[in-house]
Amino acid sequence: MHKGDLHVKSLLDNLPADIGGEEKRKVAELIIRNADVFLKHEYDLGVTTLASHYNDAGNHPPISEPLRRHPKIYFAGQFGWGFEPPV
Repeated sequence: MHKGDLHVKSLLDNLPADIGGEEKRKVAELIIRNADVFLKHEYDLGVTTLASHYNDAGNHPPISEPLRRHPKIYFAGQFGWGFEPPV
């Protein structure tokens, strides 16, 4: 495993126990070979040029709305504070 592939270590460590030796090796090779498609951290969203988007609003100017308050329950766990959402 290369230094840049450490973000997939948790995937490799958590492979199911019922996978045999040869199959486990093949799965590990596949994961490492494609390590660049897995998130490196929580905010690694990436960028693509494969798709583009355009909204044709004609001659209508952009609509601007003020920000709205959101209940704290929506932010649970994101910032280390708030309430846990009901399950």
